[in-house]
Amino acid sequence: MHARGRKDRRGSIEEPSRSRIALIAVIAWWVAVLSGALAWQLLNRSLADPPARWQARIGTWLAGFAILGQLIGIGAAIGAVLRDRGRVRVGAALLLLLPVTGVVAIWIGVSSTVVNPIDLLMPAWLVIGGTVLLIGSLLIVVPARLGLE
Repeated sequence: MHARGRKDRRGSIEEPSRSRIALIAVIAWWVAVLSGALAWQLLNRSLADPPARWQARIGTWLAGFAILGQLIGIGAAIGAVLRDRGRVRVGAALLLLLPVTGVVAIWIGVSSTVVNPIDLLMPAWLVIGGTVLLIGSLLIVVPARLGLE
């Protein structure tokens, strides 16, 4: 087994605070969220103004990028959970909760649409998903020297 990391002033090898795969997971999830939000807005506008076909095309492409970002984010988060340790592993595990919360929200949403069409499911899912994404990102991105290790 070879040593990972770089040498410090005393010549001992420091462990890196996080792997590149964990950073890829964070970037991919944020790209997925931002492109998904933009796609949602553009597709809504294209339905309100049918002659603006460019909004529908761009919105469809952005939705595809959101799906691609999610797939990359899931794969990279799995890799980070297997490779990293400590707070980075916890952050990657939190990123893996995002698709699970989405599936639960979809399941509840489909089953409650007929019974209660005006419920707080979507805002609740946005708050929970946003909180999980923010905390997971901070656990991975914040440097270890700030005392979070």
